[in-house]
Amino acid sequence: MSNLTKEQLKNVLINHGVSTPPSSAKKEEYIKLYDEYVAPVISNKGEFSSDDEPDTSNVADSGLIRNIIQVYSFCLFTLITRLGCVPTLV
Repeated sequence: MSNLTKEQLKNVLINHGVSTPPSSAKKEEYIKLYDEYVAPVISNKGEFSSDDEPDTSNVADSGLIRNIIQVYSFCLFTLITRLGCVPTLV
């Protein structure tokens, strides 16, 4: 992180919720905080596995989705009319 300026390091630390040292601190102190708190977070962001995703194969049934949309539309229509609005179908 030596390629970043002291001000840039300070902004990165703040954006990651890290308390920064006083402005009189040397750049090396900012780099130490960056290495301790920010670098591990950044390096872990690339670790993703599709195995972590929940199985949604049972939701993909188009009939089920269609039924959910119909029930939602009916409930929304009922709520709107109860509030005194008269929706128009387009």
